[in-house]
Amino acid sequence: MSDATHTPGEWRMSEIEGGFLITMGTALKRPHNCETHHLIEMDFSLYPEDGEQYDEAKANARLMASAPYGLEIAKELLDLARSGGSFVYPPGMLQKLERYVAKATGRTA
Repeated sequence: MSDATHTPGEWRMSEIEGGFLITMGTALKRPHNCETHHLIEMDFSLYPEDGEQYDEAKANARLMASAPYGLEIAKELLDLARSGGSFVYPPGMLQKLERYVAKATGRTA
């Protein structure tokens, strides 16, 4: 398993013909000099008239594009909890945050 880090945010989702494109990190900073590993094309041959399938694929693309922000927030909340901060988490929340960070960083299956 690799210890590589993810491409840092900002990530953006845009609609393309028949699908969606997620553009990441440095590809946004240098749009005319981006490498293919900074792009994710979700081409399901879906169009708005496909209804629920299209809406679901679009929601999935938005979720993927927001992933770096979710990970950043989860790490900050865990750091706060581990530092003895006075914030009170609901029961089970720390375990959920730990599982999310572990999964997002490749430390679990």
